[in-house]
Amino acid sequence: MRRLLAGVALLALSAPVAAQPAAAPAIQRTALDVEAGVLTITGTGLGADVVVLVEGRPAVVLPGATDTEVRVVAPESVLVTAGAFRVVVGDPSRRLDDGFVVLSPGGRSTNGLAVERGPAVPGPEARVARPSLNRLDASGTPSVGIGPSLIENSANTAVGLGALVSATTGNYNAALGYTALYGNTTGSFNTASGNEALRVNTTGFYNTATGHTALYGNTTGHWNTASGVGALANNSSGANNAAFGFQAGANATTGSFNVFLGSNVYGTAADTNTMRLGLPYNGVTGAGQNRTFVAGIYGTQLTSPAQQVFVDVNGQLGIMGPPVATGGGTLSPGALPRAIQDRLATLEQLVRDQAAVLADQASALSAMRDRLSVLEGQRVGRR
Repeated sequence: MRRLLAGVALLALSAPVAAQPAAAPAIQRTALDVEAGVLTITGTGLGADVVVLVEGRPAVVLPGATDTEVRVVAPESVLVTAGAFRVVVGDPSRRLDDGFVVLSPGGRSTNGLAVERGPAVPGPEARVARPSLNRLDASGTPSVGIGPSLIENSANTAVGLGALVSATTGNYNAALGYTALYGNTTGSFNTASGNEALRVNTTGFYNTATGHTALYGNTTGHWNTASGVGALANNSSGANNAAFGFQAGANATTGSFNVFLGSNVYGTAADTNTMRLGLPYNGVTGAGQNRTFVAGIYGTQLTSPAQQVFVDVNGQLGIMGPPVATGGGTLSPGALPRAIQDRLATLEQLVRDQAAVLADQASALSAMRDRLSVLEGQRVGRR
């Protein structure tokens, strides 16, 4: 019995132990040294046999690669062009890969930028949801282009290449689209939906941008709402602005408390505390509005002092006199512009003068009638 057990133990010891599968490639960090022209990738499951693609093109892996770090020759396009570039590390033998993004400032005289992706093992306070792994074909080319598609932590959510990549202490932000909230660092409570929406925002807060390049240039402005492609695109520090429509408020820069409503209602850089509703009509192109309907005005009698409202050739509304009115909303002459009051006074004086002339003429006619009656009586007496 002992011999049998010993034999079984000997067989068990001599049996080959199955090798543990190597870890799948997982990128944790990328760093670009523009001056040296080297892209460093750190993570797990790497090594000398991996294939590295930058923007879909193979990159040369430099000697000394390890399971946790790989260095490659950065493509020239990445070194000279500022922007976000897709990086893929794949294991062709097992058809597994992982994707990430590297930021380049462009120009070899500028220091490279490093992008932290977060912990390799997500915890409850910092969760990184990776895209589904794409597969490499026989040539090492990914069958589907990939990049970080969802980055989420306890307070920020970003979907899109380069979205919210610069965030440091800012929280409660949501970015959807390519480089949405790209430059945001400490700004909080911002919502950017659309490619490059709120792209250069840094510390601005409580902003909402919907549409491609909406609030693109905003840096420190806050409490702004822009809905439409290019809406408030050049606003930098203005606050409490609202713009709705294609390129609505696109020319506004630092002004606050503006409202822009309508497609191509650009506004001006000097606008502040300004409301622009609609586009002046162009009879040649047919663009703009030439009819206005506002409910709740016609048939509504005012019960407090009121003013006449005038409109100038630019469509601006305003008044030209003091707020004087009689009860029931009927305007008194005092509510009229001064020039009109003066003209009215002149006309009234002319009427009075004409009345005096007419009275004198009437008196003269009466005297003439009396004289004619006397003459007629004398003529009859002579007969």
